[in-house]
Parts: sequence; structure tokens; C-alpha cells
Amino acid sequence: MYNPIVINRKKTFDVQFYTEAGLPPEDLVDRRRRGYDDDFDEEEMEKIQRKKLNKEFKAFIMAVNELVIYFINHI
Repeated sequence: MYNPIVINRKKTFDVQFYTEAGLPPEDLVDRRRRGYDDDFDEEEMEKIQRKKLNKEFKAFIMAVNELVIYFINHI
């Protein structure tokens, strides 16, 4: 950034974005009570979730990249 932005009443030049990837942890005791011992479905759900997050992150990066190129060309 050429000009700082204000975050929590402080000027900053660097900003990072992040997200938690993956599914929340599961209580193993509760899982045994329900009789759910098949990990295959859970692993498939994690793969699908990971692919979805990767796709969304890539789209976000491409959008930011386009904005950066636009602003560089118009300064």
C-alpha cells in the first residue's frame, strides 16, 4: 500500500486475510455413543470442504490481483 489505512485507530500498511480451513473437531466419546464408526463419510466431507475452500480462496486471490493491476495501471 502507498497510503496507510486505519485499523483500530492505528495506521498500517500491511493487511493479511486468513480463514480456518477444515471441519471443527468432533467429540470422539459422543461419536461412539451414536455408533458412528465409519470414517469414510467424514473424510469425503473434509475433501469436499477443502476443495471448496481452495476454490473460494483462488477466486479471492484472482479478484485481489485484478484490483492491484487496475490500480497500478491507473496511478
